[in-house]
Amino acid sequence: MNIQNMPNAFPKKLITAAIDLEVFTGVKELAWKKNDAINVANILCKLNHAILGGDVYALRDGIMRSTGDNWFMIKEKQTWQEFVINSKDHTLNYINKYYEYYERNGDEPYYSIITCPDELYYLKIE
Repeated sequence: MNIQNMPNAFPKKLITAAIDLEVFTGVKELAWKKNDAINVANILCKLNHAILGGDVYALRDGIMRSTGDNWFMIKEKQTWQEFVINSKDHTLNYINKYYEYYERNGDEPYYSIITCPDELYYLKIE
């Protein structure tokens, strides 16, 4: 998620908790540690934003790098509200399972979340 398409009601404390990936990778996105990423997903759901997917990054030796891992959701035959809830659940499941695996390697994963504000926007990008 980048700052330009943040929902107006998005908490500033989560923006300041994020890592700006542009500094490390040139990608204009924000990424969060596990607990903050979980909070982001829950807030996006409350704001009726669907989560289209996300990318995982790891901080190693002071350098943020993509792990090449990611997740995604496709709306298919769901109402928008079902998609919002299912995309949040899928995101939380991915983050929790990924963290368990990655934590064993001693690295700290960060999660960049790709969001969609509404069904009309989704139809434009589909």
